[in-house]
Amino acid sequence: MTLKIKLTKKKIVSLAVVVMLFAVAAMGTFAYFTDSVTAHNVITSGKIDITLNEKMMQAGVLVDFPEEGLLGVMPGRTVDKIVSVTNNSAGSAWVRIRIQSEITDADGNALPLEISRADGTVIPAISVNLTGSEDWYCGADGCWYHKQPLAPGQTTEVLFDSVTFAFELGNAYKSGTAVVNVTAEAVQTVNNPIPDGGSVEDVSGWPAVGQM
Repeated sequence: MTLKIKLTKKKIVSLAVVVMLFAVAAMGTFAYFTDSVTAHNVITSGKIDITLNEKMMQAGVLVDFPEEGLLGVMPGRTVDKIVSVTNNSAGSAWVRIRIQSEITDADGNALPLEISRADGTVIPAISVNLTGSEDWYCGADGCWYHKQPLAPGQTTEVLFDSVTFAFELGNAYKSGTAVVNVTAEAVQTVNNPIPDGGSVEDVSGWPAVGQM
């Protein structure tokens, strides 16, 4: 069987997890791919340079996620996706991460991101498994904000470490494409403090959510 893989990029997407489903008997397996770029915003003088890190465990060793992706991932499986951000700048930076998922069928039509079970419960088709680190919090806009400035050379704590694909993915999802887009954004802290009574969400320079 020949697979035609389409890697999805958006303007400021820093990471995309691309999963192509294809039919094998009654249940498909997955081809699991990734693509990464970096993004930053400069609001005063200076330069912000960040790296969004994507890792996985292999034989007990932390390695880069392979560019060629992973093949034969079955529905119901949890696959490593260990995500953090490193500040390569000379100055400190505020950092946030946004996570967006979408699934389309072979014709490009949107498929549900939630699946209804026979017992009436509803589960996500794709689950991003957060580590529960207290250094991150979810803002009102749905982005995950690092509570403290990220110093030069510092790497954040891991925000999430794996992605799970629901066992209940049915025939409608075969030959479709599921994408988990992870975007890392940063703005400098110089001349950009947290406003009185505010939070990291309120510092200047963040792009409006949806501007990608």
